[in-house]
Amino acid sequence: MYVAELRDKVRSGESLCDYLKREVEYPTDAVIESTIKIDSEKLKLKYRGTGESASNDLENAITLYEAFPGLTETQASDSRLWTYLTHVTLRDYVFARWPLEGSCEQIKNDSRKQAIVADFILSHWFASGGSDRLLRRNAAARLWWPVHLTHAPWLREPEFFADLGASDPYRFTKILLSMESIYAEVLERGLGRDNRILITVLEFLEVNKGIKRDQIRSFMKELNLFLSVRNLSLLSRKGMKEAIFSVGGGAIAEMGLDL
Repeated sequence: MYVAELRDKVRSGESLCDYLKREVEYPTDAVIESTIKIDSEKLKLKYRGTGESASNDLENAITLYEAFPGLTETQASDSRLWTYLTHVTLRDYVFARWPLEGSCEQIKNDSRKQAIVADFILSHWFASGGSDRLLRRNAAARLWWPVHLTHAPWLREPEFFADLGASDPYRFTKILLSMESIYAEVLERGLGRDNRILITVLEFLEVNKGIKRDQIRSFMKELNLFLSVRNLSLLSRKGMKEAIFSVGGGAIAEMGLDL
């Protein structure tokens, strides 16, 4: 499998210099024909140049999501899709959004830096379908998944989320991507596996817009403990909201901080 070969070359240090180049040739016979539909006209992500910040993450996430109409979770769990996109289709974007510091010679001549750079490349240029955390660190996958998990929940479960009404379909995507700490604490802790809990957590964060990073971390920690002893999946919409808002309010109060 060519992806495994690419990954091995990064680990060995053989191909590290390739990730300092905007253009790299890859063998055409390593690409497998795919049935995944893509709207190539829409797949134009914004970036200003090397050193790009997270300021365009929300807009780029929506753009990427809309460029893949009908993409399923099974297809989106295939590491080959995201590895191809980062290395070929979206290479300029990844190069700008997750730049490497230093020259090829500097990296090659410093074993410690070489190991750090290899880990950085494996995190953002590659993906793993076996881990939520690893999959959602990939430069392209981390844009698609937040939108997929939060897009118009009232369409996915109209009865459960009936009270939300048909508002902005990206309402909760905007909350999830409003702060990097929210994305990391919420999705990397696996809350995305239960859409009802995820949306309700984002509702709490929406109501408490002034919440700080430490408060978010405390909330997520307390919620994970709560979920380890309490199954919320069978609760009504009202019951789930009351439980999660109670945990959130309690976690913040324990820190002695105001919102």
